[in-house]
Amino acid sequence: MILILLLSMFSIGYTNQINSVSGNIEKFSLMNGNSFINNTIDGVDNNLYKISLIQYPGQISLGQFLYIEKYKKYFIQSKISTINYGTLSDDNENNFKASDNIIEISIIKESSNNLMLGSSIGYAWSRISDYRSSQLIHNIGMRYSLWNNRIIIGFSIENMVHTINEYSNINSQYNHHHNLSIQLNPQHINSSLFINYIYSNTNTSEAIVSFRSNINDHISIFIGKSFYLTDASLDSQYLFYDNFSLGIGIIIPKYRINVGMQYLGDTGVVLGSSLIILVK
Repeated sequence: MILILLLSMFSIGYTNQINSVSGNIEKFSLMNGNSFINNTIDGVDNNLYKISLIQYPGQISLGQFLYIEKYKKYFIQSKISTINYGTLSDDNENNFKASDNIIEISIIKESSNNLMLGSSIGYAWSRISDYRSSQLIHNIGMRYSLWNNRIIIGFSIENMVHTINEYSNINSQYNHHHNLSIQLNPQHINSSLFINYIYSNTNTSEAIVSFRSNINDHISIFIGKSFYLTDASLDSQYLFYDNFSLGIGIIIPKYRINVGMQYLGDTGVVLGSSLIILVK
């Protein structure tokens, strides 16, 4: 029973953050930086399909399939994601399975040449052995461009949760957060610098600094680093290269391939990859 309760806490946390650990491998390779709008439209003007896989330590994996369609001034994204925790055992050595899942739709509108507004709603459900829980997860965000897109400012409120069914009668506290992002695009360099400040309702905050460089028309590289800000003693437990990410993107006609990794210190290394198919 203790194992079930511990796993419930772990799984609820991931259900609340399943959007944040999405299959956007560019975002993954930027240490989860960039803005809600950019991460939703995936930086392209084409309709697209995407298949993604992220492998965590301890047999935990995330799979995702999504489709984005652009219609006039709207981007419409629909996706389904699942986190599989593998086969686990309780105190009596009985095996069981656990998973988190979400079906989500997002709509982004180009309100003007400089302003984009967006929102998403998702239905998430979790399973731990014979236990079930479900939630609605809502995100809203905006993006504003300045000086011919040399500076792009984004703000979002993410992971707002409405509980439908709990594992037990105990009300869980879910972690929604505010994400302020700044993207700098130098005029004569085909690269972008991203700075994110993330503040959650649990009074914890995080800064993310990440960088994307387009080497040529076919290859991009990504690098990112996150820093805990609220508790200095927490951040002091990590080495400088902890919470560090690196990735590469390959662009060929009608296809994009992204591969990335995150190094999370004692937690280990997380690997991610995605295949994007562009369609007209």
